[in-house]
Amino acid sequence: MKRSLAIIVVFLLAACSQNDASNEEPASLAASTNTTANSADINNEPSTPALPIYKPDPDFTPQSISLEVPVKNTDPTIELIRQFSKERLSLDEYGLFYFDYESDDRYDQTVLLVTSDVNEVADSLTDFAKEITEGEGIFMQTVQIERVEYPYHYLNSAYEYIVNNYEELFTDVEGFRGSGFMAQDNRVHVSVRTLEDVDMEAFNAAFGHTDFIDFEESALGSMTDDDVPIPTSEPDFIGTIKSIYDEGILVGSDIFADTPDATIVDSTGEITHSDLKLGDTVHVWAPPPYLESYPMQGDALFVQRIDN
Repeated sequence: MKRSLAIIVVFLLAACSQNDASNEEPASLAASTNTTANSADINNEPSTPALPIYKPDPDFTPQSISLEVPVKNTDPTIELIRQFSKERLSLDEYGLFYFDYESDDRYDQTVLLVTSDVNEVADSLTDFAKEITEGEGIFMQTVQIERVEYPYHYLNSAYEYIVNNYEELFTDVEGFRGSGFMAQDNRVHVSVRTLEDVDMEAFNAAFGHTDFIDFEESALGSMTDDDVPIPTSEPDFIGTIKSIYDEGILVGSDIFADTPDATIVDSTGEITHSDLKLGDTVHVWAPPPYLESYPMQGDALFVQRIDN
């Protein structure tokens, strides 16, 4: 259950979010600084990712520009950006695009991320839009272009490498909770049980550096100083045990929590799964993802039995 849920994290992050990388067409992993991406390149997705070879600009500075581009009434802006990205941007320039539904000042605008100069890209996009519309039945749409540090192919290959090779990257493989990346923050996110589970030497050996990675600790990363430490964060579920199984407990009607890898405690200290009884009140730290069932199912990291 643990490993399957860890992999689910990746695909939830990479497939379900409107701003996520997997919603766009993947670029080829065979990156070359001066290679122009064509349709075949961007749609190519090797089953076994290679290690990233992209080196970011050491003098990188953020840039942003807003422009109005002509679009055919029958063609949404997203099709224009897709076509432009395939035909005019190299793999090392393309950083994905998304719709901004969070900013009040540019709500529902298309945001194109690039690693090159935004003014040059804006000029190229304007010329490209004029060419394909040919002045027929057009209206103007706002596009925001932002400069980011890393291209799509770099982040995509990095997170796929982490998923496929996590056993080599963690001192305890159960510490890996999942990986993914979001377009708007231009970083790879790695969810871990605690930072102590991460083999930083292995990460640095694989990628050369970890500047593009955010390691996100679970509730176990911050514990109280009590005689019996518990996570400082609020539990995900509170309830009574309704059923007990060999490797899990049903807490109320909310969740079936798998416990093989959970730390279980009461006021005396650490206990075992077999010490739990029907009717016990428990606090359960079981972060997402959850299997879509009723009740839903997830991995418990920590269970505290409350003395009645």
